[in-house]
Amino acid sequence: MTKSLNSDMFDTVASMVTAAPVVLSELPVLGAARMLFAVKTIILALEENGFVDDFLRQARVDFDRESTLAMSDPAAFRRWVGELSARFTAEAATRQPT
Repeated sequence: MTKSLNSDMFDTVASMVTAAPVVLSELPVLGAARMLFAVKTIILALEENGFVDDFLRQARVDFDRESTLAMSDPAAFRRWVGELSARFTAEAATRQPT
């Protein structure tokens, strides 16, 4: 792991851990948004270090487009999160060794 990637990963992990107490008292939709923001940060760090994955890149683009729904339309955000989860589940199944 490069020094930059190592630093990016530590920063993301530290952010997730220090957000945990806040997530306990905030609306669940905002906790989900925090989790996906961390995922986006991880994907960006991977991309910046040459680890490009088309599926993850598209997920990041989708997150950029849909993330504001958490505040503006929580019901639409919940639907999108469900769809995103289903896409990741399907993609994970295709990547399993046979």
